[in-house]
Amino acid sequence: MNKTYKFNIVKKYSYKKIPRDTKDNKRSYDLDGTHIPSVTTILSETKDKSFLEAWKKKIGENKAKEITLKSSNRGTEMHKVIECALLGLKYENNDPEASNAVLMANKIMDNMQNINEIWGSEISLHYKDKWAGTADLVCLMENQPTIADFKQANKPKRQEWIDDYFCQLVAYSMAHKELYGEIIRGKIFMCTPNLIFQSFDLNNLNYNHYEKLWLKRVDQYYERVITNL
Repeated sequence: MNKTYKFNIVKKYSYKKIPRDTKDNKRSYDLDGTHIPSVTTILSETKDKSFLEAWKKKIGENKAKEITLKSSNRGTEMHKVIECALLGLKYENNDPEASNAVLMANKIMDNMQNINEIWGSEISLHYKDKWAGTADLVCLMENQPTIADFKQANKPKRQEWIDDYFCQLVAYSMAHKELYGEIIRGKIFMCTPNLIFQSFDLNNLNYNHYEKLWLKRVDQYYERVITNL
């Protein structure tokens, strides 16, 4: 089950870690004493949750929590497997529940063999004092600078369903340009528990569209913060 992958690690940028904190299920980053909301917090706070609420009502609150927790744990484990492989570290978890996450991680990494260089994994980024987050991977892929994000999904997605994922990539892209250097290209690698793999591209054809969506969400978030003061 534990496959071996070899990636070329290159220290192109001197990335710095930003401490992060989670309170009331809202993540923030501590930038020299200033707490900056995470990208995921901004997206969560400005998301249309009507579909989610309808789903919870349909299957019941307890069942919804069970499914959500299982998906979250599986996604966290999948990320750990990939991170270890990217950095050349040994992965160990004897919990049978982790086996599916390992298979999902392997499926994603099987589709990452066109990476030329790994520049960093789990990279802390922030855009001024507006937002901060952690990019799963910054790399050179097909000879193009790329920010990649790994997602688990309970079922396959259509691109129009995952605006939030593209907004997340744009947020990291803008922050990376501010701190280190411009990277426009982004990749979303996604896998379901039954090992259906998908990938989606952020590029110069759709970047401006998702940038506008993201900045609109940021404005909405801070309008709510000010309103609630």
